[in-house]
Amino acid sequence: MPVKHFPELEADPKNFSPRCQDWMGRRGCHEVLDTPDFRDIIHFNDFHELMAYRREHDVNAYNQWVTQLKAIGYEEYDYID
Repeated sequence: MPVKHFPELEADPKNFSPRCQDWMGRRGCHEVLDTPDFRDIIHFNDFHELMAYRREHDVNAYNQWVTQLKAIGYEEYDYID
């Protein structure tokens, strides 16, 4: 989750991954997540872990992602209260 919006998660090692870095012409997740294209995000190898982490730490952020996923036709996740 972006530290810009969730500074309390900056030191949480579960909030980082090697995929976060730009490397050999590939955009890291921080760039992808800054201007979210969910057609790319759903292909992250740890996408389901990202969703679980988001659900655990911020229900509103999780539900916002569910909205975006549903907008592209990805129906695997449902809203939570």
